[in-house]
Amino acid sequence: MEEVKILLERFFEVEARTATLKRIPDLDSLNEYNKSLKELNAFFIEILQGAWGHEFMDELDDEDVYEMLDSSNDDSPRQLFKISNYNHGEYGGVWVAFISSASPDEDYKILSDALFLIKEQEKLKIARVYRYSDYDSDGLSYEWKGGSGYRDLTFESLEGPIAIERFQEPEEDFDGLKHYNDDI
Repeated sequence: MEEVKILLERFFEVEARTATLKRIPDLDSLNEYNKSLKELNAFFIEILQGAWGHEFMDELDDEDVYEMLDSSNDDSPRQLFKISNYNHGEYGGVWVAFISSASPDEDYKILSDALFLIKEQEKLKIARVYRYSDYDSDGLSYEWKGGSGYRDLTFESLEGPIAIERFQEPEEDFDGLKHYNDDI
């Protein structure tokens, strides 16, 4: 699990840096943004590369875009709450990282996303993304919604968990605390 944790911490740093660089209106930062985005894409299976809300840029955005984003703070890395290790019939070992959304407020620890990681060609890769959301419902009932990635990689398809490592509790987040404490 240590290998997964180290990879995730690096991913969180690169993701935050990429988002921050995208908002800087100069060509040096644009080049750094494209390098950072290439590094970010390397954390994902091939079909998820480029599906993370960033795309390579060969020219700066319009000036009004940068003016709108000028007051934004630098993005901060996500928070890691727990990692659960499972077996899967096709992918073998699967690790599910329960995390915050991008650029979280340090004082407000909300568990909102789950990343499914697998080994592909002997390298850990993010293979599926889930969000804990009430999207497409009555607004009252939250559930895990599967997003992009390998569609056959679901909570229901996992066997286990084999092991769970908890890092920090979500705060002021009843559902997140439940997921944190559950053996999922």
